Amino acid sequence: MTIMKINIQTIAILALLFIPPGLHADHIFDKLESLTFNPIGSGARALGMGGAFIGVSDDATAASWNPAGLIQLKSPEISIVGDFSHWIENNRFLRYSHQIETYRMSEEHINYFSLTVPFECFSKNITISVNYQHLFAFQRNLHFSYQQLSPNDSQYGVNQEGKLSAIGLAVCFQVKPELAFGVTFNFWEDWLGNNGWEQTTWEKGPVRITESIIDTNEVSIFHKYDFQGFNINLGLLWDITDNFALGVVLKTPFSADLEHTSKFYSFAPSYYQSPTHTQSEKLDMPMSYGIGVSYRFYDQWTIAADMYTTQWQNLVLTDVNGDKFSFINGKKKDQSDVKPTHHFRLGLEYLMFNQNLKYIIPIRGGIFYDPMPSDGYPDDYYGFSLGTGFANGKYVFDIACQYRYGKNVGQDKLDRFDFSQDIVEVRGYGSLIYYF
Repeated sequence: MTIMKINIQTIAILALLFIPPGLHADHIFDKLESLTFNPIGSGARALGMGGAFIGVSDDATAASWNPAGLIQLKSPEISIVGDFSHWIENNRFLRYSHQIETYRMSEEHINYFSLTVPFECFSKNITISVNYQHLFAFQRNLHFSYQQLSPNDSQYGVNQEGKLSAIGLAVCFQVKPELAFGVTFNFWEDWLGNNGWEQTTWEKGPVRITESIIDTNEVSIFHKYDFQGFNINLGLLWDITDNFALGVVLKTPFSADLEHTSKFYSFAPSYYQSPTHTQSEKLDMPMSYGIGVSYRFYDQWTIAADMYTTQWQNLVLTDVNGDKFSFINGKKKDQSDVKPTHHFRLGLEYLMFNQNLKYIIPIRGGIFYDPMPSDGYPDDYYGFSLGTGFANGKYVFDIACQYRYGKNVGQDKLDRFDFSQDIVEVRGYGSLIYYF
């Protein structure tokens, strides 16, 4: 019996017998394996320095990177950051053919928005900030043909879109002149639009009924997830000397509420649509933490380095029956082999001053190792970034561009096709700050 026959006929039989989606037809139909949690960094300045910002964190995006860094802000400010991303996937499917499919996708978002106010209380500096953070992206489109009973007679596709964002309330306190502590309370809600994602997976191809009879079948499964939760970012910033600073950040794990809506469709040989099924599930989000250092040479040069870890093995879905699945590879938790990711980032900033016209032009650059979670060992991604800007009086404008690539990654996403891909991602940020 062919693999296509097993997948399509099994799901069709389940649907026709009205077995509810709580039995997880989605794990029979590719196990949510296209889902990728793609973390999004905040701010053009941090992006330009390769994301090495935990020990710097001297603008309003510190609420996301290291909330203790907000203590460095001296004037009230409002800031906004725009995000444009474009990426290219070269996908290979080796089990049924050696073809390479190339896909290009783009998206635009508001990356960050904040209102930040520093003030003094009892001879101590305090900063508060209200902010919007775009934290995860889920955009994905995939469509390919493969050989089963004859060349390129079967098709498979995934369409996935959505985002996770949070409204943050950050507070930073000066503990000592050289030491600050900060906390950001993150509310992952639908206050500014949908917080969640949708995924449609479909497959079309021939199935052998008898030795002489071949029929065509086409099925699709739709999933919609609405996400709500709460966690906090804790940060410390220690000015060890006038030039050398150490930053530490911890982002707490939390259990998010998921409202999961699913529906099954069969288009051929006859049309069938299952009843819409909605159930409440839990998604345990992982803890992450990092340490960063920065060193300032005089007033013009700054170099920074970060190490950051995310415990992706704890990204676990608990369904309505109490069963637990890795949300990275769709396997049951006790069968999954997802490991933490460890990120390394190095950044540099040089400031060019014009004393007469009173403006500053920064030049920034960075390199990084930015792995993504996978079954087994993480997928390796590398990249570099460049940035610049213009600061004059009450206005600061920054732009940055990041190039990120992964070779032969994603092999656990479509394991029945011996799938792998090469990914090139280009991300651009533009930010505007106004001091008042």
